[in-house]
Amino acid sequence: MKSTFYHDGHYFDVADKIRDYINSSPEFLSQQTARSTRAVGDALESLLSEKFDAFLGDWCIGLGTDSNRELKQHQID
Repeated sequence: MKSTFYHDGHYFDVADKIRDYINSSPEFLSQQTARSTRAVGDALESLLSEKFDAFLGDWCIGLGTDSNRELKQHQID
């Protein structure tokens, strides 16, 4: 069965929410942090993990906080 999350384009809405949230939070990245790709990744992870469930909405119902594998399975089902 194809995932409606991708085939119906719902991921575009999620991507838009994430982009808007990152753009509205410029203070999370300092000049020193911006020089390190690892530090940028860590800062983004920290920032996005705070509202990850809000970005996904109903797409993450029943998923735990450490659920990348579960999310992939949910998308396939």
